[in-house]
Amino acid sequence: MTKTPEILGGRYQLEREIGRGGMADVFLGRDIRLHRPVAIKLLRADLARDENFQERFRREAQSVAGLNHPAIVAVYDTGEEDYTDRDGKEVAQPYIVMEYVQGDTLKSLISPEHPLSEERAAKIMAGILSALEYSHRNGIVHRDIKPGNVMIAPGGEVKVMDFGIARAVADASSAMTQAHAVMGTAQYLSPEQARGETVDFRSDIYSAACVLYEMLTGRAPFMGDSPVSIAYQHVREPAPAPSQLNPTVSPEMDAVVLKGLAKDREHRYDSAADFAKDVRAVLHGHQTLASQHRPEEATDADSTQVLSPVTDATQVLTPAGVAAGSGTVSQGQPVSASPAGKAKTPEEKDSSGNGMALLWTLIGLAAVSLLAFTVWWMWPSRGPEQVQVPAVAGLSVQDARKALETDGLVAKIVEKESNEVDKGRVVGSDPAQGAKVNKGATVTLTVSSGPADVTVPDIKGKTRAEAEKLLSEAGLVPMFQGAENVKDVEKDHVTRSEPGAGSTARHGERILFWTASGVLTVPNVVGANVDDATQTLRDAGFSVSRVDTESDRTTGTVISQNPDGSGATLPKDATVTITVAKAPGPSIMKNYIGRSYEEAKQDLESDGYGTSRAADEFSDTVAAGSVIATDPAPGTSVSQGSTVKLTVSKGPKPQEPTEQPQPAEPSEQPAPSDSPSPSPAKPEEGKPENKQPAKPSKPSEKPGAPKQPGAPKQPGENG
Repeated sequence: MTKTPEILGGRYQLEREIGRGGMADVFLGRDIRLHRPVAIKLLRADLARDENFQERFRREAQSVAGLNHPAIVAVYDTGEEDYTDRDGKEVAQPYIVMEYVQGDTLKSLISPEHPLSEERAAKIMAGILSALEYSHRNGIVHRDIKPGNVMIAPGGEVKVMDFGIARAVADASSAMTQAHAVMGTAQYLSPEQARGETVDFRSDIYSAACVLYEMLTGRAPFMGDSPVSIAYQHVREPAPAPSQLNPTVSPEMDAVVLKGLAKDREHRYDSAADFAKDVRAVLHGHQTLASQHRPEEATDADSTQVLSPVTDATQVLTPAGVAAGSGTVSQGQPVSASPAGKAKTPEEKDSSGNGMALLWTLIGLAAVSLLAFTVWWMWPSRGPEQVQVPAVAGLSVQDARKALETDGLVAKIVEKESNEVDKGRVVGSDPAQGAKVNKGATVTLTVSSGPADVTVPDIKGKTRAEAEKLLSEAGLVPMFQGAENVKDVEKDHVTRSEPGAGSTARHGERILFWTASGVLTVPNVVGANVDDATQTLRDAGFSVSRVDTESDRTTGTVISQNPDGSGATLPKDATVTITVAKAPGPSIMKNYIGRSYEEAKQDLESDGYGTSRAADEFSDTVAAGSVIATDPAPGTSVSQGSTVKLTVSKGPKPQEPTEQPQPAEPSEQPAPSDSPSPSPAKPEEGKPENKQPAKPSKPSEKPGAPKQPGAPKQPGENG
């Protein structure tokens, strides 16, 4: 496992990558406990496996965490996150939680066409030097001061970043040092760093002077085709004064910058505070420390020699030192030149002798002068006039050509791809800067044609770690954009990149890429034809389940789906259920007997039937107001939309009252007595028997029911 954790220490959530260095990656994060944004520097996974590197990172993190200065990015916390690498080994990945500063790097504010003014450059440098002075007092040497490590907040505040990282990189292997140089920081290395010697706080002063130089001129003091050539210039070649590139720079500021750029650290400023004091003195017109000390003298045999001026006066050369055989003029022995046979008077002899002596003296001087001129002309060191190749690296082609022509040189232009120098600017010259060449010689200028084109590799289907490695190896900057729902790519594998695979990109260009989330978005198919809806869902990566239901919608139309299509997500091949409309058909009449009329009516109408009410009827078994019959009858077929007639109960039928017979008037009876009643008297003979009509039986009496005890027997009953 090499995936970057999402939460560190259970507290710091990683949101997105905002920077990448030779040793660590920087992420924008959030402190979920304090609800504030933070910057999180995480040691690269490939370096986290090295125990020595882990220890260096921890030691530096602890040292930097103790720095508390307004011009230094604050460190809030440090920690380690455990993970398992591909070999199954447990690895602790250190991280540093820092203040998140919104703004731009100083590098983005520097432009070769528009250098910063002395005033603004001095204010920014004051903040940088203040941070360095504080860190030096606390025993921390930054070792990687450069415009990319300085943030400028929206209010103009200066924030120095990346304390301690350069130290860890410098102590690492040579391969890592080379990788660090390729990143461009070779332009700010001190000579002792370039030579691999021990560094101290004065190394930071040299790097800060390089930054001030770049702010004032728009370019670093030394430029070259490679980090090695730049490092050579730091060690061997003097930097041109800033005013040579930007005439607005004052001589006082020139002196301050060049003192900071002294090759020998003993000739630099003793502290960052002294450096800052001189920068402020230039702005206020005061005398500087740099102006009180002569610059260091060149001691190298190859350095430029200062020639004494040639006088215009004629030099009188004596004949001494002429080789034997060339003749020696003697003025003590006169030479006679009078005509033969003619004697000269002493006066004539004196006059003639003096004249001849003068003549021979003049001839001798002329001969010696001619000989001296011949020797001077034929001397091997004599040749065409020579000039030094000017510094042209970083200049535009037009400015570089003009600089060469000013010194009597001819420019030849050769283009070359460069990842470090902007297109149209000079990468270097051949012969190199400072070399002596004959006046009128041709100097080849290597001009940047821009970054080398890079073909974007195919990273689709790769894991995030694999994709980042492929892009980085191609010289591109990977930028992860998040996860997206894609059906044909495995979860956490790359789905696409922008620019895409096979495209041409510039070296160092950012390549955006996405990974698969492992879930898919359910499309909305409601209202579509069932066949189209099914195909759409299958194309989206889902299985389909169908349910038909009667509906007044068009037959075959999807009337609903589960889950709905309002952004729901499901794993790939999950099932989506669609409900499809079908035409209504005959149905079986429900049984509504015994249900209230209102309930039955509402239910029928909701099912699409009409209702009518027949005349209510009595029912001994169904309560009043409830249905006692339907037409059609329950269980029979009924067409959709037809009318159902409901018969409602009026309750039980009430009983009709029966007519009671009038009782006959009673005959006179003897008064009752306490004695038992005698047997009824027999009728008189010859008289008809007066019989009372029999009383009708009560409805409750049943035939054959026993008589009540003690009831008198009727005549004719068996006794």
